[in-house]
Amino acid sequence: MGGGIRPVEVGGEVADSPAHRPLASLRFVSPDYFATMGIPLRAGRDISAHDTPSGDPVMLVNETMARTLWPGQDPIGKFVLGPCAKERRVVGVVGDVRHLALEQASGNEMYIPLRQCGDLPSADLVVRSSLPPEHMANAVRAALRPIAPNLPGNFRSLQQLVDKSVSPRSFLVLLLGHVLVSLPYVVLVVQARLVGIRRVYEDAAMSLGANPLERLLDRAQVAHSVIDDRDALCHLYPV
Repeated sequence: MGGGIRPVEVGGEVADSPAHRPLASLRFVSPDYFATMGIPLRAGRDISAHDTPSGDPVMLVNETMARTLWPGQDPIGKFVLGPCAKERRVVGVVGDVRHLALEQASGNEMYIPLRQCGDLPSADLVVRSSLPPEHMANAVRAALRPIAPNLPGNFRSLQQLVDKSVSPRSFLVLLLGHVLVSLPYVVLVVQARLVGIRRVYEDAAMSLGANPLERLLDRAQVAHSVIDDRDALCHLYPV
């Protein structure tokens, strides 16, 4: 579950003003969240069932945050002030995740054990299963019914989330492909119409006794008129 974005203050260092501190996304997670989501553990340990309110305040950070706060250093064992505690010790580093969009980098992210921050207003339940999505949704509802019988459930597969993220991009690619395919046809059609106009106009000029130089000048005038009066062109020579 996301907990918003907040300035990060490293423990044991001189505090900068909040405007100069790096920002990080705050996420509250439970044990096995990273394994369920397929997020790799790069260093240290995962959140465990022992990370309770009575245990040491700990947190995990992503690779980007580790490089930002402690470049060239081992982030394990470093301290960050808050949240839900005076300070938290970094016990693990996980891979970066593109939460917002495929083309947008993850930025700084810190993961806090859910049980160490008390009750939260809402949360997302992540389930990994080999069942079809509709069967899995029914199984989850049945498991939660004794605990929260009136809990609303909006179930979405990971593939649905990915499709939603890439759908605007897919539409733009489709539109661009349509334009690229149609453009040669439009150019050919316009060119064919201009050629037809030129021949008709030249024949009329020759019948009136125009010489080759006058015909060349008239041809340039026709092209200029076509550009300036497209409505007349479409009326005389409809596509």
